[in-house]
Amino acid sequence: MSRAAERTMAKVSGDKFYFTGKPCKHGHVSKRYTGKGTCCECMNLDFEARKESRLAQMRCSYQAKKSVYSERMALWRNQNKHKQAAYSSKKRADYLLRTPKWLDADAFKKMDEFFYTAHMLGMHTGIAYHVDHIVPLRGKIVSGLNVPWNLQILSKTENLRKKNKFHG
Repeated sequence: MSRAAERTMAKVSGDKFYFTGKPCKHGHVSKRYTGKGTCCECMNLDFEARKESRLAQMRCSYQAKKSVYSERMALWRNQNKHKQAAYSSKKRADYLLRTPKWLDADAFKKMDEFFYTAHMLGMHTGIAYHVDHIVPLRGKIVSGLNVPWNLQILSKTENLRKKNKFHG
């Protein structure tokens, strides 16, 4: 069967890839993308070769726009103090609502230890740490409680990457 026929059959059946068993122009014998017919190995090598330059571009772009974004956010906060206050109040209220009344002083002490440990880790390592709720307090699917066994210490980047999601 010819390459064109194999590719056509893959397109008809809705496959993302097809395999001819024949080498590409660079000598790779691997599956090919149905859309363009390009070799997957060539695409992976090209991606890896360009990855560093793309990341450098993204970092430069972010650094260039960072101050503009910060200024814009500060301006928005000044113009919308009532919205900012409402958001902060709701967050505080949610935090209090999800702290059970039956929690004893020992549990509060353990929670304080999480925050102290995160702070001390940051002081000693120079990396910012956050205390994260494993099951988010305001999750879309599930909401957790503000209790010691729902807390974990994550680096700032890991916590911001996790967002308000439960990965359980």
